[in-house]
Amino acid sequence: MGEVIQINRPKKFSLDDAKNILPVIKSITKKAVDQFLMLEEKLQHHQNDPEKWKDIEQEIAEVLNLWSNKVIKLGCQPKGIWLVDFDNGKGYYCWRYGDEQILYFHGYQEGFAGRVAIS
Repeated sequence: MGEVIQINRPKKFSLDDAKNILPVIKSITKKAVDQFLMLEEKLQHHQNDPEKWKDIEQEIAEVLNLWSNKVIKLGCQPKGIWLVDFDNGKGYYCWRYGDEQILYFHGYQEGFAGRVAIS
């Protein structure tokens, strides 16, 4: 049987903790990205229909909000579209969709632009 994952609690992550929960984050994100891309394609087909455009934009917002809420429930912090931070008590381990692993860290003040490779 799989490991029980605590939800709805902000958490401090060791690098191993973050790596262990990353497959769940990747799965949640992949599903949301796939939904987003499908809706984005629908937008292209309804450029001249403002009402339909508005409906699709609302669906996109719902996909993003659902993804964000799932990430938060796992104790992580969504920091942008498809960008997740894992608080380690000194800053964040940083992962973005497309990265195979958690490769970067940044302090609380630096943000994504100030991230450095984990050695």
